[in-house]
Amino acid sequence: MTEEPYEPAHDARRPHLAVIQAVITELAERSAGRPVPEVVDDLERSLADRGLPRQPHNWVLAVAQEAASGHMYVESEEAVRDAAELLHRDPVELLHRDDRTPGR
Repeated sequence: MTEEPYEPAHDARRPHLAVIQAVITELAERSAGRPVPEVVDDLERSLADRGLPRQPHNWVLAVAQEAASGHMYVESEEAVRDAAELLHRDPVELLHRDDRTPGR
């Protein structure tokens, strides 16, 4: 078995992705049934409140549409596990929600 190459960019992005996933998780919990433009504003505000840079509009719209539909957009399983730790939640519960939507 060959060893995966070390990717320092991945390690540097991991905490950033965990915070993004935490924002997405919280957004999904409070956004079912809300109008998408309202959820877009909520997502952008929540990201800014966490000190995160502005995200591409298409990504923001996709995340907001999923949240408004009652689904959680998932960046990666690793990001969900890290976000669960930040939110003091059970990662298994977040990872195995029936309504999650795989990310990019």
